[in-house]
Amino acid sequence: MQRERLNILFIMSDQQRYDSLSCVGRSICKTPFLDELASRGVRFDNAYSVCALCSPARASMLTGLYPHNHRMTRNNDWPDPQEVVRDLPGHIGLISQYLIEAGYNCGYSGKWHCGHKKVPSTYGFVGMDVPDYGNPYKTREYTLYISSRGLERPRIISSERKGPVEVGTLSESAEACEPHFVAEFAIGLMEKFGREWERDGKPFMLFVSFWGPHHPYLVPEPYASMYNPEDIELWPNFHDKLVDKPYVQKRFLETWGEPDEEIWRKAIAKYWGFCTFIDAEVGRLLNALREMNLENDTAVIFSTDHGDMTGSHGGFWDKGPFMYEETYHIPMIIYWPGKSSRGRKCNKLVSNMDLAATVLDIAGAPLPENLDGRSLVPLLHDPDADWPDDLMCEFHGHRFPYPQRMLRWGHYKYIFNVGDHDELYDLEADPYEMVNLINDKAMISVVKECRRRLLKWIRKTEDSSIAYAAQCMLSDS
Repeated sequence: MQRERLNILFIMSDQQRYDSLSCVGRSICKTPFLDELASRGVRFDNAYSVCALCSPARASMLTGLYPHNHRMTRNNDWPDPQEVVRDLPGHIGLISQYLIEAGYNCGYSGKWHCGHKKVPSTYGFVGMDVPDYGNPYKTREYTLYISSRGLERPRIISSERKGPVEVGTLSESAEACEPHFVAEFAIGLMEKFGREWERDGKPFMLFVSFWGPHHPYLVPEPYASMYNPEDIELWPNFHDKLVDKPYVQKRFLETWGEPDEEIWRKAIAKYWGFCTFIDAEVGRLLNALREMNLENDTAVIFSTDHGDMTGSHGGFWDKGPFMYEETYHIPMIIYWPGKSSRGRKCNKLVSNMDLAATVLDIAGAPLPENLDGRSLVPLLHDPDADWPDDLMCEFHGHRFPYPQRMLRWGHYKYIFNVGDHDELYDLEADPYEMVNLINDKAMISVVKECRRRLLKWIRKTEDSSIAYAAQCMLSDS
C-alpha cells in the first residue's frame, strides 16, 4: 500500500542534449531505461534550461530562483572572484532545507558545482561533499570505493584531440568509472534511507548528480565503440555559415577554423556512448528501488542542467554566448506513482528551474512565496492543463561577460543580445535555427510581441541586471 508521503529520487546528468533520448527518435542513441521511465510517467518535450551554464542552472534547480535572483550568474569556480558569486547568499534557501523541516532525509551523490565553501552538507544533505566542479576520481569516497572492490583507476588508453575537442577510450571496466561510482554511492544512501523509511516511515529525497556526459568525451568499453563514427549523421546545421548571426558567434569560432567532420563524427559517437552509459546507471538506480520495494513509494525525476553543442552551428563545442536549442532544449521526465499520467507527453513550455517547486509540492512541503519557478504537479495530472504560453531563459557570460535573454513563445524564439544584434527563429519552419528572421519585414509584429513579452518577464522577475538596457532598447520597439 502506498504511503501518504513519497520518497523522491532526483537524477541529474551534466550537459545532456534533448535528442539523446531514444524515445524522442531523433538520433541513434539508445536510452532504454529512460525510455521505460518515460513510459510510466510524463515526458516534457518543451523543457528548457533556465541558463545553459552549470552553476547558474544547478543553483536554480535547487532554489527555484532565476540566476539573477539567487546571484550565482556564472560558474562558481570562475578565476576572478570579484566577478563571480562563489557561494549563494545566506538568505537563499535550498529545497533540502525545506524538506528537512518537513521531516525528510536528504542525500547527495555526485557533482555539486554550486558552492565553493558551501557544499551539500551546508544545506543539510548527507553523503558526498565535493566543492566547485570537483573531480570524482580525487574524492575520498572514490578511493574507498575502488579499494574495497579491487579496481584500478581508469586511464586514457587511446585519445584524439583537435582544438578543444577530445575523444577517447578509458581503460578498465565501467564499474571503475565515475557514473557507476556515483550510482553505487547513491544506492548505499538509498539503502540507509530505505531502512529508516521501513522502520519509522521517514521519507527521503536523494539527489544523484552525474558528471557526464560532459566533455571530454572519454568512456570505457563497451560504450566507447558502441556507436560507429561512420554511422553518425552530422547535424543539418553543422556547416552553418552564421549569416546574419551575432558577431560574437563568428568570433567564438575564429580560433578553430572550419569544423572537422571526422573529429566531430568521433566525438558525437563517444557522446552517444556516454549518454547510454548514464542511462545504464539510471537503470541501476531504478532497479535498486524495485529490489528495496521502494518503487511504488518513490517519485522519480530525471533532467539535466543544460545541453551540449557537440559541433552544431559550424563546430561550436560545450556552451557559450549562443542560445541555440542544442544547449537550452533539455530532456525531462517525471514519474509520480499513482498520480502522474502514464506515458504521456507534455508540450507546455517548462524550465528545470520549475523542478524545485515540483519536488516540494510532491513532498507536501510548503512552497516559499518568493519562488520564480512553478510546480509542474498540475501537468503531471493533466499534461494539457492551463499553463503560461511563454518562458524566459537567461545568460550572463561564460569565459567573458555576455548578457542575453531568451523568450520562447509559441513556435518562436526571440533572443535579446545587449551588445549585438538580436535573433528570431521560427522553430516550426526552421528547427535547426539556420535563418535569423530579426530583420524580416514580414516578422515585425512578431518581433514587437516577443519584445513586449520579454520586457514583461524582466520586470516581473526584477531582473535588475538587464532592466535598464531592456527598457531603453525594447520598450519602444
